[in-house]
Amino acid sequence: MPLGDQGAPARRGTPKYDDADIRALVDYVASLGQGPAIPNVVVSGAEVNRGPALFVWTCAACHGATGLGDGEAGRNLNPPPPNIAAASKTPMASDGYLYWTIAEGGAPLQTALPPFKKTLKPDPIWKIIIFLRGL
Repeated sequence: MPLGDQGAPARRGTPKYDDADIRALVDYVASLGQGPAIPNVVVSGAEVNRGPALFVWTCAACHGATGLGDGEAGRNLNPPPPNIAAASKTPMASDGYLYWTIAEGGAPLQTALPPFKKTLKPDPIWKIIIFLRGL
């Protein structure tokens, strides 16, 4: 799915709210106060979200740090690495499909993606999938 000219400036639409409406909204939000205190969470010893590190280690060279398909190692691949930040949000990209693609690699899809089933156990693959969902 093409994303259009990403270098083009964003076009401004007609404002939906006038200055008085915006001021009233700002005043209302300010009237809500500080909100609840942010809890102090201790995660000492926990393995907190390794997905980003795993993505950098296994995927970013080709797919780029943000998953846009613009990684240095993928520049000369044909077909080029996809924008997995967008592709991972499509209806076709179920968790099972993403797992299969990472584990089996690109041979079934005729891409250069290497199979990771021999180098990554299931848990790290799932962490990468969770990370992809947040891109």
